[in-house]
Amino acid sequence: MNGSRLLFYALRVALFSVTHCALVDAASLRTPFIDVYQTDIPVGKKTSVTSVSGDGLFLNNPGAQTVRVTIRLRAPLSAELLPDASPVPRSEWVIAQDSFVSIPARGSVRVPLWIHVPAEQRFRRKTFQVMIDSTLVPDPGKAMAVHAGLTSRLRFTTR
Repeated sequence: MNGSRLLFYALRVALFSVTHCALVDAASLRTPFIDVYQTDIPVGKKTSVTSVSGDGLFLNNPGAQTVRVTIRLRAPLSAELLPDASPVPRSEWVIAQDSFVSIPARGSVRVPLWIHVPAEQRFRRKTFQVMIDSTLVPDPGKAMAVHAGLTSRLRFTTR
């Protein structure tokens, strides 16, 4: 390939890349709520989840478009489970105030979370783990949709 054809090809690829990125308008999502560990959780009592960013799950949208996010709590897969924890017997022990949020451009939301372990002796002095999936909901009006999101880990030890 001679120099002028190589330059033409490089410019064409660069133009396609810029145009393609502008058309896709990729959304993004951030959170400091990655691996949260909370201790001294009483059984039989609803307790608020706190982390370094404050109460609940903090989600940030650094992008230029509003994003829609679903929030789902689930037991960890075996590969996600840390050695010191047991999978939460029921994901309903961890409650998210919202299962769906809309985050404005360059904005953020805080989704309150609570832990409510049944008041049974067998759940005392145990460490449990639950996973929180925060998934971007694709815009139905876009020609291309990519499912993406974040997975956070919440571990807690009961009294």
